[in-house]
Parts: sequence; C-alpha cells; structure tokens
Amino acid sequence: IASSRYMAITILAGRRNMPAFAPRDDGAWFQPTWLSNEQIAGVINYIRGNFGNSYTDPITAADVQALNVPTGE
Repeated sequence: IASSRYMAITILAGRRNMPAFAPRDDGAWFQPTWLSNEQIAGVINYIRGNFGNSYTDPITAADVQALNVPTGE
C-alpha cells in the first residue's frame, strides 16, 4: 500500500481473483457495479491513512482518472 498508484491500478483492473471496478462499455446487457474515480480515491486514502498506516500523500480522483486502464475483458 506504499504506492497509491499501484492500489488504484489494482482496483481499476483487478488482480487474480479480484474483479475490476473500472467502468466497462462492452455492450453487455449486464453491467457490473463499478466505482467512480472519487470513490476509488476515497477508498485508497482511507486504507492508507487508517489501520495503523500513516501515509500522508493522498491520491485524487484526477490521479485515478489518469490511470484508468483497460480491464482486458
């Protein structure tokens, strides 16, 4: 969790058995729930500032938007 960028990419694209939470527009009739850039930044900042963590360099929604990566699906 030292890297907020790594956390954002993991949330956006997923990893191993974790699903991706980036918005998809693949024409499927069912669109899974995803998180907004603001929500992703909020989750990352919360985790990095709590649970015994004390990282003080927050990530912004604009930072998350800049990292928006394709999910590969």
